[in-house]
Amino acid sequence: MIKFFRNIRKSLLNQGKNGKYLKYAVGEIVLVVIGILIALQINNWNETNKDLKKEQKILNSLLTAFKENLALIVEAHNSTDIAYYATLDLKEQIKPQTSEFNTKRIDTILSLMFGYSAFDPASGAIDEVINSGQLNLIQNKELKNEISKWSSKIIDTQTDLEITNGYLFNEIIIYLSKNAHITNLLIDKSILEYTKLSPIPPSSFDKDYTYIMGSLEFENMVNWHAINLAYLANEYQYLQTYLEHIIELIHNEINH
Repeated sequence: MIKFFRNIRKSLLNQGKNGKYLKYAVGEIVLVVIGILIALQINNWNETNKDLKKEQKILNSLLTAFKENLALIVEAHNSTDIAYYATLDLKEQIKPQTSEFNTKRIDTILSLMFGYSAFDPASGAIDEVINSGQLNLIQNKELKNEISKWSSKIIDTQTDLEITNGYLFNEIIIYLSKNAHITNLLIDKSILEYTKLSPIPPSSFDKDYTYIMGSLEFENMVNWHAINLAYLANEYQYLQTYLEHIIELIHNEINH
């Protein structure tokens, strides 16, 4: 095309038709500019199309990751609720100079109140998107903003979990080790079946919960454990709601 216009310009110059030459020259420039603009537009469209495909791939990966974490937090939340109500049950049975209680039931309650699940997040795919800058490919600003909060949400949850675990192991378990039986506490049978370990033998000593079930100190410990579990359950609920919201936002952005 450019060679064609060049030949026309030569012919017009040779014939002394300068006016027509200028018109053709301008026309040629306009066509070249239009061609460049069209090429740029096509290139931009191709790049945008590539980014959209990348965004969909990222969204599907994030959807899988957030759904996995939602399942984990629901499990942890449910077990924490069970532990909380077991703690309340035990607290109601602690009374001054009490001697009427079922030792087997106390064993079960103690096992339940210690049996809450820790939330161990599956953060690999989410952290990769955030740390690699791929988050910028997500067009929905609300979704992008919510995903960027992931790390801080996990830190808040882990902090409450550490406080709860710290008090349980550093205070309550040590107290029970000195003043009661912990050998007879129930252990999840699935753990033993999975690891193919033999059950822990029961204690050969007589069970006697008389002291701790009439102890103000133990009642205060149980009360603190209930408070810690309440805060942990509250944090789990916040995280669960957060994950459900993100999953809904991602669903709205995925092209089905």
